[in-house]
Amino acid sequence: ILPNAEIVASLNVDGSGSLKVWIGPLSATFANIKLNMGEPAKLSIKLSTTTAVDVQLSGYAKLDAVIRLPGQYQCELLVSVPDLNAFIAEKDQSSAFKVTTSPCDDLGSAIIRSLELHSSLAFFLDWGKFQSQFLHGWFSFLDIGFGAGGLLKDIKLNLFGNWW
Repeated sequence: ILPNAEIVASLNVDGSGSLKVWIGPLSATFANIKLNMGEPAKLSIKLSTTTAVDVQLSGYAKLDAVIRLPGQYQCELLVSVPDLNAFIAEKDQSSAFKVTTSPCDDLGSAIIRSLELHSSLAFFLDWGKFQSQFLHGWFSFLDIGFGAGGLLKDIKLNLFGNWW
């Protein structure tokens, strides 16, 4: 490579789709994902007559998605990196990387609330649901064992007769 040579690469990305992720037992859907990177994103590498190399990066990146968590409102997630160079160089990260979620104030808390709602203990906290499912299961079990077409339909005991 010759001194004062310059290599420039440009990249423009536009993508969309959806993604289903699992957080423990919790299924979360990232819907309407829109990924955009560009204007375009440009990487420039310049060699000088000495051994110095000048690397510059320009452009932005943005991700927009709707997150659906069971038992919660859906949240809109917006991640933006307005300056790729500042983000990569780890300069002032407060301006280099921004995450906003609305109407969810805190996405982490929303995930924890959803996990609490879908724990095994939450099932027992709803007494009506627990009682209904238990009784349905119990009566189904009795019907399988003792019902008209149950497992015990052909058993005859001389002492009791055919009482089931």
